[in-house]
Amino acid sequence: MTTQAATPFKTNHRPFKILSLDGGGYKGLYTASVLAEIERFNKPLTQHFDLLCGTSIGGLIALALAAGKSAADVKQFFLDWGDRIFPRGSRWQRLRRAIGQIAGDGKYVDTELREALKDVLGDARMGDANSYLCIPTLNLPTLSPWVFKTDHDPALTRDSDWLMRDVARATSAAPTFFPVAEIEGLPGRQFCDGGLWANNPTLVGLVEAFRFFAGPDRPYDSVRVLSIGTVDDCKPRSVTRHTALSVITGGREILTATLAAQERATARQVEFLRDAFKVPVEIVRIPSPTISPDQLPDIGLDVVTDASKKTLLMYGEQAGHEWNRAASITAFFSEEAAPPRFRQPTN
Repeated sequence: MTTQAATPFKTNHRPFKILSLDGGGYKGLYTASVLAEIERFNKPLTQHFDLLCGTSIGGLIALALAAGKSAADVKQFFLDWGDRIFPRGSRWQRLRRAIGQIAGDGKYVDTELREALKDVLGDARMGDANSYLCIPTLNLPTLSPWVFKTDHDPALTRDSDWLMRDVARATSAAPTFFPVAEIEGLPGRQFCDGGLWANNPTLVGLVEAFRFFAGPDRPYDSVRVLSIGTVDDCKPRSVTRHTALSVITGGREILTATLAAQERATARQVEFLRDAFKVPVEIVRIPSPTISPDQLPDIGLDVVTDASKKTLLMYGEQAGHEWNRAASITAFFSEEAAPPRFRQPTN
């Protein structure tokens, strides 16, 4: 286990604690399993973290936790809905999906995904969250990053009425896999997977912390981040291979490379920036497990098989068990987070 952390610090005030969850499609079962194992020995996560920051499937997990679901509930969600959201189907159906992925229609329709999101999130709205939230997505028509947030400051007045399930659909609209997402009430905006720019949303969470919560004359004088990745399924590329990344495979190779590079770049940028922060910052990153080459076919953004479930559960429960004993993790649970305070609407 490795911990990316600043020099240990002591403070007279509570640290502002952030839970940051990477994107990764069905590999989020690993993330949910890690969280369920940690939560099994502690009180509910939302009682100990001030801000939940998640992208794509990490955003769905963050929203479900903020809606009152336990990590075990979220893990069960993957087991119940995974093969309905990402159906394997017959050879002919797989061929049709591959053609749709190349043609721009998306590999999957989102009917089951929307039903699944309604099942886990119901009619909860952003303003109903039991923690502060930051959920990155991309506004495709303007190619602009967009972060759905709770109204945790008077300057924030935009997102509290949006349904959590619509926000989850927006952050998880993976290119070539699902159609773009639209939210009624936001005309002209089409949302795409937030992983295109913030698959590891740690930096998004830190910006929010320094903008509103931590620093001189702010309620918190330190920041503590727990960042969790998914399973790295990138296949090492031979130095003798001179071909370009393939679009014929449906863009999977390109998307996987983009997400992996973004995750690693953010982790390094945050590490380099630590000394520039005005308050002490501690960052604990639970990294992706190292999987063997013969396990690679069982792991992927949309790979849902008995083997993938067993592999992701195994690695997630193992990581959760190992990290649960680490002092860097127990520090997050030494005291409860303060209840969230949202902007009060004006009449």
